[in-house]
Amino acid sequence: MTGTLATLIFLLTTTLANASSANWAKVESSDSIDAKLYGVEKAFDGNVKSAWCTKGERPWIDLSLLEDRSITSVSINSGYQKSNEVYLANSRPNRVNIIYYDEDGEAVVQRENSLPDAFGQKTPLDLPEISSVVSRIRFDFTGKNPGRKYPDLCISEIDITTQPAEFFVKPLNAAESKLVGEHKNLFTLSKLDSSLLELKQLAELASRSQDKILSDSLLKLSRERLDGAYSTNYSFVLFHFIRANPAFAIGAIDGFFSHKWDVPLSILVNEAEDINPYTLLRMLNRIPRTNTNFALAAKVKTLINKKLKGS
Repeated sequence: MTGTLATLIFLLTTTLANASSANWAKVESSDSIDAKLYGVEKAFDGNVKSAWCTKGERPWIDLSLLEDRSITSVSINSGYQKSNEVYLANSRPNRVNIIYYDEDGEAVVQRENSLPDAFGQKTPLDLPEISSVVSRIRFDFTGKNPGRKYPDLCISEIDITTQPAEFFVKPLNAAESKLVGEHKNLFTLSKLDSSLLELKQLAELASRSQDKILSDSLLKLSRERLDGAYSTNYSFVLFHFIRANPAFAIGAIDGFFSHKWDVPLSILVNEAEDINPYTLLRMLNRIPRTNTNFALAAKVKTLINKKLKGS
């Protein structure tokens, strides 16, 4: 096994209940010794008789998450487990450091695991505990057991289980909390008609903070003005209210629109191209079913299916 090739990038997919596949992560790695035979995708192909092999001094694998998912478990088949002879001939990692990065690219938490040197063993890893949005996960292989014949470090399989992430709502900072406190009454909000960006920001803050006074004021103003010349502006405001904290927004809007979900559903159909399909699905499942909702709900389902199939 000789040679070195550029970093390989591919997409991890997950098979959904309806048999379609959706990409959820972009995978990068340190150089493989042969991208075709021992590329990083071999560590995710479900076959322990294939392997990712690298000659790097500090081997690594990066997962950049393309959608909101939570990692529930990770296990590793260390070494090239095609046979015991092949396993011993190549180097095997004996330590791996798992690092979680936030949306700003900062490492927020990490945890190191030891990997036993045992042919045929699948080792579950202890994962870092996290309370913020994770955008990237790195596996740093920080130690190895040398091979009898080759210096290449190999991993037969990394098994990752995921699920759609629960709604994560970013806490308000001091400046945002102050802004919420300054705009809680309807009279103050009614003066902001010319500042759509400010209304959008307040809608996001009201939803993230779950501040009932500010939310009620925004929703009351929206309900009053959605039928007039303000319709487009207040649809925009409601859209950002929903997107910032769907779990809270669904109940808040339902109370104000008295189960008339034609307006919020229309917003989802027309404006939701950048909303994660799993978020759309959970939102749709919470919307009350009435005769006026069925046609629009069907449109949202069509949108979800298209997004899940990548079309």
